[in-house]
Amino acid sequence: MKEEYITVSQLTAHIKRTLAQDLELKKVYLKGEVSNFKQYPSGHCYFTLKDEKNQISAVMFYSSARHLKFKVENGMNLLVHGKIDFYPKQGKTQIRVFKIFEDGTGDLHIRFEQLKKKLKKEGLFEDEHKKAIPKYPNKIGVITASNGAAIKDIISTIKRRWPFCEILVFPTLVQGEEAPPKIVSQLRKSQKYDIDVIILGRGGGSIEDLWAFNEELVAREIFHCKIPVVSAVGHEVDFTIADFVADDRAATPTAAGEKVVPDYKNVKDDLEHLNIRLNKAVSNKLNYYTERLINIQKRSVFKNPEKIYQHREMDLDFLKNRLNNSGNSLINHKENKLYSLKNSYILKNPYVLIDKKQIQCENLARQITYKSENITKDKEMKLTKIKESYLIKNPNHIINIKSQKFIKLFNKLEVLNPLSTLKRGYTLAKKDGHYISKSKDLKKGDKLEIEFSDGKINTEVLDKN
Repeated sequence: MKEEYITVSQLTAHIKRTLAQDLELKKVYLKGEVSNFKQYPSGHCYFTLKDEKNQISAVMFYSSARHLKFKVENGMNLLVHGKIDFYPKQGKTQIRVFKIFEDGTGDLHIRFEQLKKKLKKEGLFEDEHKKAIPKYPNKIGVITASNGAAIKDIISTIKRRWPFCEILVFPTLVQGEEAPPKIVSQLRKSQKYDIDVIILGRGGGSIEDLWAFNEELVAREIFHCKIPVVSAVGHEVDFTIADFVADDRAATPTAAGEKVVPDYKNVKDDLEHLNIRLNKAVSNKLNYYTERLINIQKRSVFKNPEKIYQHREMDLDFLKNRLNNSGNSLINHKENKLYSLKNSYILKNPYVLIDKKQIQCENLARQITYKSENITKDKEMKLTKIKESYLIKNPNHIINIKSQKFIKLFNKLEVLNPLSTLKRGYTLAKKDGHYISKSKDLKKGDKLEIEFSDGKINTEVLDKN
């Protein structure tokens, strides 16, 4: 049998016609979790709908998207109305969506938010734990897939910007169930080398593709890593748990390469600028000190240096003369004072001084005797008056006065005694140990203690008018 070959366009056209003829595919009611949602400036929306096992691409054109009542976000569970369509240029089967209804949040999104909340509460995201990224690293570790675009972007960016550093690659799986323990293993391995900073990342993808970087064991290993870690997972709009725990986050792998190293051209320009400033500063200093040296050399003291010690010699002679004059004056003064003491009347007649002091002592003794006799007489007179006073001779008078005063005070207290009021038929009301004087202080249900003259009862407020 002769084989007949057809073109790709003929095949895709046949597939498109076949799908269009299937009436069950013209009205499809589908539910699933949304991921990779993106709305372009044109208003068209492109996303993926998935369940636990499979996924399908979806498109919602602006004519339908403009009627959406809510913002579609990754992780949502959606109910969609549409039809199955075939896109020949990409050979892709997709659902063309006409209506979307919200149906809750996807499981992966819920897991993401729960772990994020847990680790944030433990403090793993706090700035105080973030390590500084070195400005001029000598050795950089890169943990990512060995055959992906991310490693190429990172290496090319670093070599272009800072070709002086060494790059150590620690290849690992970045997707699938085996990826998290592989990432943890490479993080631990990288710390055995003298590395200044680590880049951990991969290219873009759906939330399922990036999920290895949302696992708790990966997050905790990043947190405990002794070397600064820069997370570069996915694209700018993608956020993973690793981004929050890492010491810094880069929007893309290329951005990570730019973040960990400076641009040597800028550094070179800065060094040249600093070199110019340094040379200028040194030149200015040399000129300044040269001018100072010339001015110092022109001073008269260097032309006639003997002037320095001539003035000092004159000062020394003047001080010697002052010292001699002061010494002679002091000696003469002391000699005159000594002569006066030797010739004084007291030294020649010492008994005169003794007689004088004896007279002063006798005078003081007489004064003391006189004053003590007067004080004694005064006290005796006061004592006599007290003995002769009316109160001393009639002590009962004081008792009577105090008794009358006590009786008056007792009568006043008796008038104010609340027990007397109770005996006349009145009562006292207490609430929580405090007396109640106004009804507005009570409300329905309050417990009261009513006090009578012969006892107490407990009651409750049933109603209040």
